[in-house]
Amino acid sequence: MIGWRNKWLYLSSFILIGISGVLISLYPEFTDESPFILGILFATMNAATICSSLIAPPRLSLQPIQTIRLASALVAIAVIGSFVAPVYGGIGGGVFFLFMVVGGAAAGFVFVSQMNYLAVTEKMQGGTAVGLLTAASYGGMAFLPFIAGILSEYFSYAAAFFVSGFFCLLVTLTIGRCRCVLPE
Repeated sequence: MIGWRNKWLYLSSFILIGISGVLISLYPEFTDESPFILGILFATMNAATICSSLIAPPRLSLQPIQTIRLASALVAIAVIGSFVAPVYGGIGGGVFFLFMVVGGAAAGFVFVSQMNYLAVTEKMQGGTAVGLLTAASYGGMAFLPFIAGILSEYFSYAAAFFVSGFFCLLVTLTIGRCRCVLPE
């Protein structure tokens, strides 16, 4: 019941968290950048997620639908931008670095809004609700890089990045179907 009731929320987690796995799996070969630079960039993305997760709860009342809609649009731009303006020869102009920070921060705000919503609405079965959210997140990190790998291998990197960006835009368009509204 919990899974069905929150299916759009779980789908958003599947896609938005899974996209980080897509970038991590495709970017090393796509750019042929050094592991050191890529390590810094991916660490920055995760640090931005941590920072936004710590900032969000005390200062903001995040309604899940609006937060997820905005974040998924930003992540779509970041994913497509990561393809269009890749980093070569170091952090360079910082374009990809900016995309990683924006995408990471957006993921942090989404995570906080999802957890807050589940904590408020699924009080009796909170552990199950959070467990399903975790399963959806890891499912996305398992399946989306796999799909992106197939797309990049048999079609092109462009296909992998643009399909991933499309998935994010799909979340932007469909999250309104979620009944994820926090009580005022």
